[in-house]
Amino acid sequence: MKERIAEDYVQKVKHNFGNVAELPMAHQRSALVVGTDNHGSIGRAVVQALSTGMKNVYAPGKHEFNVLSPATMTNWLWQKDDLDTLILCHGYTHLAWFEDQMNDDLRDQVEVNLLGTMFAIKAFVGRTLTERHIRKTIVCVGSMAHNHVLNASAAYCASKAGVAHLVRCLGHELTPKGYFIYGVHPGNVEGTPMAQATIQGIVEYRHLEHDAAREYWASGLLMPRFLRADDVATTIRNLVLHDNGYQSGTNIELSGGQR
Repeated sequence: MKERIAEDYVQKVKHNFGNVAELPMAHQRSALVVGTDNHGSIGRAVVQALSTGMKNVYAPGKHEFNVLSPATMTNWLWQKDDLDTLILCHGYTHLAWFEDQMNDDLRDQVEVNLLGTMFAIKAFVGRTLTERHIRKTIVCVGSMAHNHVLNASAAYCASKAGVAHLVRCLGHELTPKGYFIYGVHPGNVEGTPMAQATIQGIVEYRHLEHDAAREYWASGLLMPRFLRADDVATTIRNLVLHDNGYQSGTNIELSGGQR
């Protein structure tokens, strides 16, 4: 009984949405990139990577598109009638041993990284679901923290694990409704605001000088060079601009061979 009801639901949804949804040509498409406020960020690299191929790439600041304010996001989205792509590059971390974390920091990491991602996707889907003939794309930039235990990062790791599983769950829910959804999980990304914040956090909780903290952060590198923001952006560009078929609901690791 349960299997039959579930199958009937999926077939109904596919009939109403997914079976007719096609990926538009790149020059017809418009993307919203969230998390572009800071110089050197992955979000800014994504904007640059997509700007040469897509019709429009919108990059509102946090004051215009706040992932913790559903009303603000909804208002912004309903001013645009051409969106088919959402790329979420926002994130927040606070390094400290668990017993030393302030409750506000614990809450902020979970709210920004996980709840904010849920709010943003929900607002985007609410705006675009009725565009039945266009296949939409959602990319969540997560972290290697989603399946690694990182020192002094319990709340951050847990929030990113939630993002990764959210991608899987929404792959099941949204793929038949005309969406591709992906998680992209980088390791250490050189030169980004997140890397700088992490190194500073190591200085504070390990009581190290800055150079020693950076060496600690850099340990375990197996590739000829560090991952850069434009490497992550290239991966996202490829996901966004191509029909990747069965990868919907997939988490993609940019681990550089690390365990």
